[in-house]
Amino acid sequence: MKTVVLWGLVALNVLLIGALVDRHIMTSTALAQPAGRVSDYLTIPGHLAAYPDGVMFVLDADNHRLTGMTFDVGHKQTLWLPGIDLNKVFAAATPAVPPKTSHK
Repeated sequence: MKTVVLWGLVALNVLLIGALVDRHIMTSTALAQPAGRVSDYLTIPGHLAAYPDGVMFVLDADNHRLTGMTFDVGHKQTLWLPGIDLNKVFAAATPAVPPKTSHK
């Protein structure tokens, strides 16, 4: 009886090792890694009159978006402010005019 159980466990271990090796060979990339590069973020603390608990501004440098978040202490929840597309903001801006220089 003990030898049957022992050989059953040996066979199970061989099967599990084979499945592990097969899975390792079949997956060449890590499954948890995103397909592309993750964005760069810059966070800046600040204050707005409408949000007395403070605001954390979040700049997504790769997608050119600015948003903000605040924590509402009274309701114990995080609130996200509407995002701003910085490409539209900078496209609408007037270009700077260089100062006139005098040639002597």
